[in-house]
Amino acid sequence: MAEPFSIDVDLSGLAGLKGAANEIERVLTAAAFQAGARVQAEVVTRMPVDLGAARNNISFHVTRELYGVTVEIAGNLQYLPTLEEGRKAGKKAPPYDALIPWVKRHPSPPMSFLTAKGNRSHRKAPTDKSRAFLIARAIGKRGQPGHHMFRDAAIASAPDVTATFEDAMSILARSLNL
Repeated sequence: MAEPFSIDVDLSGLAGLKGAANEIERVLTAAAFQAGARVQAEVVTRMPVDLGAARNNISFHVTRELYGVTVEIAGNLQYLPTLEEGRKAGKKAPPYDALIPWVKRHPSPPMSFLTAKGNRSHRKAPTDKSRAFLIARAIGKRGQPGHHMFRDAAIASAPDVTATFEDAMSILARSLNL
């Protein structure tokens, strides 16, 4: 019969790993917050403004994961995807009721209604409701280009985000004596 066999492994040197793991989490989380704030600011500066609701709705969230962090920059307004990607021509028109507040904030210039012969028509000026209907119909027919704030912000801020995480890795290398 074979002699019992044992292996002794001294793990006392790994006690510092918990401190290293905490330092890695701290530095990477700080870098993620810095990167998130940078991209959020870039999105906001690229966003069209009417009342500022969309700009004020953009935020970022940092999530720790097993092997890193995730930064999500987003907003929860219903029309943000359309603002980002646009609307294809020939699609169903948006609901005109949703455009009435916008029409009220953006009055049309004074119009003189002319007939085909150039004579003044005796029609009334269009109401906000009728203008909203016409705008919605035009958007449905012609589409609407996207502003691509998120896509362009990600591209524009990529060098800064990369530099932020490179700096974080340098800090970790120094603090962990690597």
